[in-house]
Amino acid sequence: MEITMKATFRADKLKEIRKKRGMTQAELAQKSGLNPRTLQDYEQGSKDLNNARLETILRLCVALNCKMIDIVNSPDMIELVHQYGE
Repeated sequence: MEITMKATFRADKLKEIRKKRGMTQAELAQKSGLNPRTLQDYEQGSKDLNNARLETILRLCVALNCKMIDIVNSPDMIELVHQYGE
């Protein structure tokens, strides 16, 4: 049996956390190793954060000093992240 699950990441949460950390898009892009335009596209929704690689999401979380569940919107994925962390 194969189980698949799609995580839903919230671009608005990404921007909110970045601003709370007092970072510009350019600073976050540099700290996370992302192209500044790519980060801008994620925040504006013109590039779907849901299609980002896990590595990209983790780079953003490390750079923002936040947990993945801070930018995840899927209740199922949040539960799995909690289970994984236990």
